[in-house]
Amino acid sequence: MAELNTTSRYQSIVAGISGLLLALFAFDGWTCTCLRSTVEENFEVADAVFSGKVLQIEEASKDGENQWDEIFSPLHEIEIELELDETWKGESVSKISVMTYRDGDMCGYTFSVGDTYLVFAYAEEAQNEDEEEVFSYLSTNRCTHNQILNPESTETKAILEELDELNTKAAGESDDGSSNESEVAEDS
Repeated sequence: MAELNTTSRYQSIVAGISGLLLALFAFDGWTCTCLRSTVEENFEVADAVFSGKVLQIEEASKDGENQWDEIFSPLHEIEIELELDETWKGESVSKISVMTYRDGDMCGYTFSVGDTYLVFAYAEEAQNEDEEEVFSYLSTNRCTHNQILNPESTETKAILEELDELNTKAAGESDDGSSNESEVAEDS
């Protein structure tokens, strides 16, 4: 009987430790947590919204080969260079670069060279270690509606149509705002 109690006590301890370990590793407090948002909400807060094909992915490093090396940790930031297909918001250029975190736990978005993506990007600024220069750049993360574009997908088609409508609406508001400003200036 004493042997049975020792065995069941041992099993209880192992079960308790296993439960604690499971709870510890199941805890997602160290992972990226995104609030739900709509395409329209992301469009409104983004500084740039575009689609483009990934040409190159460059990781920040300590070798000083690119402008980002002394600003960003090589463990976190990567630069994605894209050739733009379409721009819904922001400057319309042929190529653009965005920064993202490498790690999904830090809300980084995973890109692959050769694939075409819809990207919602945000204007950011960073200073080098000497604080002599301020660099402006675009960043993105997985908490937006970034996605690989599949022209055959009904979801992709619906999002692109919504972006066209939002772009048209924003252009109309911009036109209205600029005409109102000129009317105010003329009245003064």
